[in-house]
Amino acid sequence: MKQIKFLLRLILVVQFLSIDCFSAKIIAQTNSAKVYIFRKQTFGTPVRPEISINNIALGNLPNKKYMECTVPAGNVSVSMYFSLSGANEAINFVAESGKTYYIKANIQPISPNSPLANLNLSRVRDAEGEKSIKKCKEELVADVTDYITSDIPEYAYNPSETVVQPISSNNVPNNSNPIPVSDVDRNIPKSETKNSNTFVLIIANESYTFLDSVEYALNDGERFREYCIKTLGIPEQQIWMYQNASLGILYSGINKMVQALNIFDDGKAIIYYSGHGIPDEKTGDAYIIPVDGKGTDVSSCYSLNKLYNTMSSANASNVTYFMDACFTGANRDGSMLVAARGVAREPKKETIGGKTVVFSAASGDETAMAYKEKGHGLFTYYLLKILQDTKGNATYGEIADYINENVKKEAFLTNEKPQNPVVATSEEISSSWKKMTLK
Repeated sequence: MKQIKFLLRLILVVQFLSIDCFSAKIIAQTNSAKVYIFRKQTFGTPVRPEISINNIALGNLPNKKYMECTVPAGNVSVSMYFSLSGANEAINFVAESGKTYYIKANIQPISPNSPLANLNLSRVRDAEGEKSIKKCKEELVADVTDYITSDIPEYAYNPSETVVQPISSNNVPNNSNPIPVSDVDRNIPKSETKNSNTFVLIIANESYTFLDSVEYALNDGERFREYCIKTLGIPEQQIWMYQNASLGILYSGINKMVQALNIFDDGKAIIYYSGHGIPDEKTGDAYIIPVDGKGTDVSSCYSLNKLYNTMSSANASNVTYFMDACFTGANRDGSMLVAARGVAREPKKETIGGKTVVFSAASGDETAMAYKEKGHGLFTYYLLKILQDTKGNATYGEIADYINENVKKEAFLTNEKPQNPVVATSEEISSSWKKMTLK
């Protein structure tokens, strides 16, 4: 009888341990995310960049292949390195438990016989990622959860887990609502002209770690890139787009533009930004906020003055900015990024040198608002619209007049708030900028 009781107790202990181990396994799995890195190009075959996640080398990524990687929830850094040319690229984001992320790798040799290559990593939406993975072959499946120390922000935990205090998810974009497809998203004009002297930097910051998301910023950046390629005839390898760029990525992208302009003679630069901006409380200087930046700490942001000075010092024939952001410390809906501020502050006017034209979405203490019906920022929608209507042939003067007139009217009708886009130029081209074109 004693032996039977002992055996029953032993069975109960084993069952308890099994359940406990199984529960631990489930918890470990729910605190992880899946990352796919894929490359669906059919060119640039000799270039096989090295892929790493949080400094853990995964190997080389050939054409038409993908890597599947399980990572702990938290801060993730995917990097791509090409040893022959020393080119390096990285993208950073916060991975949430149980979610899947798709990273597209683009590799463009500068010329057929050149060892140099331009590298680009960008996050794509789930639908595009899933479709792309099906067209690629598996190169690697890896689980690095045991090799990376998890640093999970509270909102990145799986919602099924118990959290002491409810966490706001305002900084996580709501992808459950489909983005409207507007007229500027269809029938994008195609140009036969090759605009081979122009280089483009696109920063589209939508999902912020410490701030509310910027509605439609990714859609703005993606569509502007498409117009650059199709309508303006700019070679795809001369366009660098960074989605949800950290401060480090901002520095890297701007430095890449400077390098390109110093290598190629008579090069033109276009810089597009959609995201948050803020003024320094003390000086009024304007700052771009990277996705890992804080609205209360300008040292975590990128100075607009620094951007203008850096680009004007490069060997460019001219530099054009399209800034779908306000630098007053307000969201696209007019609310404040930092609640303690209470009111928007007008940023100080920046000094512009070189041959520079800056198209800004709003002036003074106004807000750069969204056009919800069209799924874009109000400024970006009308920028794309005139590029569509004129097939990219409009002069800068025509672009400025069209955007100003239409944004001003629509802001009043839709939002009942003023939004007056403004153009600022350097003194050197103050009398000639209106005749300039993007082609």
